[in-house]
Amino acid sequence: MQSQLSDVFVLTFREQRPTALFFPNSRLAEGRNVLLAAAAMAEFRRGLRYRYYTFVDADAHVEEDWRSAIYKFQAFLSEWEPAVAVPACADAPAVFEASMTMPQSVFLWDDIFEAVHAEAAPALLPWRTEFDEKCSWVSQWVFKLLACTLFKNHTLMLPSVIVHNPGHSTYPKQDCFLEYGVASEQLRAAAPEQAKSCFPDPLIRGFLAANGKLGPTSYLPWGVSHRKHTVNYSDVSLSSGISCEAEMAVVRRYTQPRVHRFCPGCPPNAV
Repeated sequence: MQSQLSDVFVLTFREQRPTALFFPNSRLAEGRNVLLAAAAMAEFRRGLRYRYYTFVDADAHVEEDWRSAIYKFQAFLSEWEPAVAVPACADAPAVFEASMTMPQSVFLWDDIFEAVHAEAAPALLPWRTEFDEKCSWVSQWVFKLLACTLFKNHTLMLPSVIVHNPGHSTYPKQDCFLEYGVASEQLRAAAPEQAKSCFPDPLIRGFLAANGKLGPTSYLPWGVSHRKHTVNYSDVSLSSGISCEAEMAVVRRYTQPRVHRFCPGCPPNAV
C-alpha cells in the first residue's frame, strides 16, 4: 500500500511492533483517531495535505490481490472524488446487482474499509468515543448518518472492489441498539427541523434479505451517484436546507423487522 502516492500508518492494540504505533487496549474509534492524528502530524511536517484518509481493519480481505484492489480504488477516488468511499462487501446483503460496475450512492455500509475526503473530514472526524464502553459501533453509526446527510449523492460504493469481513472480535456490542438511539436523538436535537429525518432511530436498521444473503440493512440506495466536480465539501452544513424524507422512504421499503441474531442488546419490542 505504501507508494509515491500514499503513506501507510499502522496501529496495534495487543502487541507492540517496531513498525507500528501502539495504543494498548484501544477500541476502534480511539485507534482510528490516533491514526488520523498521525496523518495530521505528517501533513504538518511536509506542509502538504493528503487528499484522502483511508482506514482499513487488519482482518479485511479482498477478492483479488491487494495491489490490484488498491489500484482500482485509487483510480475511483481520483475520478469521482467522493466525500466518503467504500468497496462492496461480500458478506453483506445488497440490493445492487453483483454485475454492476459503476459507483453507487449508498446508505450505511461495513466500516472495515472506508476513505474520507480531506474536505469532508472536518465535518465527520474525529470519531466520537464517548459511547465506546457500551458499544464500539456507535462512533461509526454517527459517522455514517452525518456522511449520508451532509454529502448525499457523494457517499459512494465501488462494486468492482469487494472486501470480506471475516468476523468480529470481543469488544462491547451488547447495548448497541439503545446507544444508537441515544446518538440519533442527540443528532436530531442539534439539527434544524428539515434535517431531523436524516437521523433515524435504529429501528430503521432492520435486516435485509437480498441476492441470497441475509443481514443487517446496509448498502441501500441513497440519492444518485455524482462526481465531485466543483463541489466544495467544506461548504456543506445542516443549515443549507437538507432533507432526507425521500431517501428514507426508499430505505423503509427495503427494511424488514429485526431478528435477535442481528440485534445484540435489542429490547424485546424491537425484534
